[in-house]
Amino acid sequence: MDKLKKFWNKFKTLSRGLKITMIVGVLVLASIICVQCSPATEPKVIPDGKGDVYGDTSLVDQVEVGTPVHLEGASVEPTVEPTEVPTIAPTIEKIVVQTYVVARVVDGDTVELSNGSFVRLLGIDTPERGECGYQEATDYLISLVEGKEVYLIEDSLADDVDRYGRLLRYIEIEDSLGGINDINWMLVWVGYADSFKYDSSTGYPYEREEFYHKSQGVLFVCPLPTATIVPTKAPVYIPVPTTAPVDKCSGQYFQNCTAMRDAGCAPAIQGRDNWYRTAHDRDGDGVGCE
Repeated sequence: MDKLKKFWNKFKTLSRGLKITMIVGVLVLASIICVQCSPATEPKVIPDGKGDVYGDTSLVDQVEVGTPVHLEGASVEPTVEPTEVPTIAPTIEKIVVQTYVVARVVDGDTVELSNGSFVRLLGIDTPERGECGYQEATDYLISLVEGKEVYLIEDSLADDVDRYGRLLRYIEIEDSLGGINDINWMLVWVGYADSFKYDSSTGYPYEREEFYHKSQGVLFVCPLPTATIVPTKAPVYIPVPTTAPVDKCSGQYFQNCTAMRDAGCAPAIQGRDNWYRTAHDRDGDGVGCE
């Protein structure tokens, strides 16, 4: 008590500013002590049903990072340390499509494979040997597939083989850009093949019938043959005397044309002059020594 009186007496002697400073310091110190001594207020907890908790987070800054905190009444899942998940490459089954090599082109719509099988291109018809466009269709198909790998595509509507034992197939080939080209359709598109001669109306239904019909190009037309003019030998005009030579020539035998000319009896006309000889008529035109 005496110490308090001495402190009060000394305090009254202090200046007003110093008194204010001391009072503020005492109040701040008292507030800190109260905070540390008073029990913590329980936060209002609202579980969301997913393990997360929403409520008063004013004490978050007072918790050391990494220290587990359990709020009463909240549904908290146990902490699970992450484990390294091994990387497993998915197994993808590679689909292998068989290819065939075209050994030779028989004509515009038939090829022979390297295994000896013959394939009739399905849904199209090209000219036969000797018909207009046969060679053009054959040459075009050679440029597309001969010596190359191709895909053979079956048709669910068509027969497997024709009456000659040839496989009925669409032929497809991969281009340099990775695209797939329908060879049957290409022949139809450029006009070397006719899709209407091999359709369902003739008893050969096939899946791509409508597509081929809509893509039908103008059929190849052979140019008309030009007339060949054969030059003929121009006739040679040989003047024939209107009157027979004098009687001195009649019955004469001339060894050669020189003798006949020297005698003034040339030329000798067959059937008119009795001194005419075939030996004097080398070109056989009936006039000797002309």
